[in-house]
Amino acid sequence: MGRKSGIPKSEALFREEIARVLSRVIGEERGAQARAAKRLGISRQAMSLYLAKKATPSSAILGRACALWPPLSFRVDEITMDSSSFRSPDPESPSPVQMSLFDAISVVDNRQLEVQVLKKGVDSIDLKVSIDFRNTRLRA
Repeated sequence: MGRKSGIPKSEALFREEIARVLSRVIGEERGAQARAAKRLGISRQAMSLYLAKKATPSSAILGRACALWPPLSFRVDEITMDSSSFRSPDPESPSPVQMSLFDAISVVDNRQLEVQVLKKGVDSIDLKVSIDFRNTRLRA
C-alpha cells in the first residue's frame, strides 16, 4: 500500500499543521483568504493550496506568517517552528559567502564531510549532512 499523495508522510503532516494553524488565524469570514494572502505577499490561489493541504509554503512565507500573526507556531512531530525559527541574521554580522551547493561541495574533501542517516523509509531517506568549511578556501 503506497502513499496516495506522492509526498513523504512528514510533509503531509506538515501541510496538515500549516492548514490547521493558518485556518485558525485567518478565520472563515468572506474574503479572509484573499486578505491574508495579500498581507503575506502571495496569490489567493497559493493560499488556497496551502489551506487545502496541496502545497507546502516556503520558509520565507512561513517566516512572514509568524511575523504577521504572533505568537503563531507550527508543530510537527518533535519540531516546533515559530517566529524565532525564521529570524534574519544580525545586520551587523558579516554576510556569508554566496555560492551554489555544487560549488561548495566541490571544494570539500571526505575529512570535512559527515553524513548521518536520521530515518529510513520505504522509498525515502532523511539525512543530516554536515560540512566543515573552517579549513577550506571558498571562492565567491
